[in-house]
Amino acid sequence: MAGYHEHFVRRANAAQRRQRFKTRRQAKDEIVAWLLWYNSARLHSTLGYVSPMQFERNRLAA
Repeated sequence: MAGYHEHFVRRANAAQRRQRFKTRRQAKDEIVAWLLWYNSARLHSTLGYVSPMQFERNRLAA
């Protein structure tokens, strides 16, 4: 499963690199939205299928 995820992330990153933005602000907003998803919503198998941010919150609460 991790291999599939990494493949998907690489493809998504490549698609974003090819995307043309009308303004720098639009590009920045897209990047920030992707980073927020990547760190707060994406489930990570190595972290017990929680997001990196949730894993860190759990670690700090322990």
